[in-house]
Amino acid sequence: SGEEIGDTYYAALAASNIVLGSILSGENLKDIEQDIHFYLEFIQHHKIEDQNIVQNFYKDFISVLFSKPHKCIDKYFQKFNALKNNNLLSFYYIAKIKLFYLFNEYKNNLKIAEKSLELIEYSRGLYYLPEHYLYYALTIAGIYNELSSSEQQKYLKIFHYNLKKMKKWAKSCPANFEPKYLLMLAELARIQGKPERANTLYDQAIEKARQNQFIQVEAIASECKARFYLELENTESAKLYFEKAHTLYTKW
Repeated sequence: SGEEIGDTYYAALAASNIVLGSILSGENLKDIEQDIHFYLEFIQHHKIEDQNIVQNFYKDFISVLFSKPHKCIDKYFQKFNALKNNNLLSFYYIAKIKLFYLFNEYKNNLKIAEKSLELIEYSRGLYYLPEHYLYYALTIAGIYNELSSSEQQKYLKIFHYNLKKMKKWAKSCPANFEPKYLLMLAELARIQGKPERANTLYDQAIEKARQNQFIQVEAIASECKARFYLELENTESAKLYFEKAHTLYTKW
């Protein structure tokens, strides 16, 4: 390991990558919190400041998912900016897109997504990049009916661009990306007024997420399907899927 050969910085960097990979893959958040505390002891002992900031960002990100106000991560913009690390700034905005989507703050999230897009080149080739395209598209779908016709036209083009990206990744690695691609297709069918197609695609997204153990994607897809049923005024089915989503979020 990096610690064994004396390269403590790369050991700390590896620890940060492990934590991020765990978050993206949908591992249990309480378990990840424990890992973060373990890694922070090592990082703080060796005074590796940038990775100390990164691990604390992960810790606060998880705290927000457990109901802490999301403003607690705003301070990291200045921290990452002070490090003069555009990769971290890009990641900061991608993480905010995810949080704001999960808390249904769609209007503000469009602005955050546009900020993320300005820095997206610094995340090219990095494994968290697809999160930008996924949650930007889901945000567009979430607010689509509230947009003006010109805004709908603008954002639908962005949705299709993001969908094309995810389709390519789903083809090259179905286990990682097919559930997300199917969910994006389902949301597209919903906003285009194709309920039968949307219904089928939601089921496929939920099943593929379950098969590949992406509990957070399964939860999001279940919540999306619940909202879809609400639009159809099928409150009984909506209740079932909201309850399913709640159970999955709780397990996550």
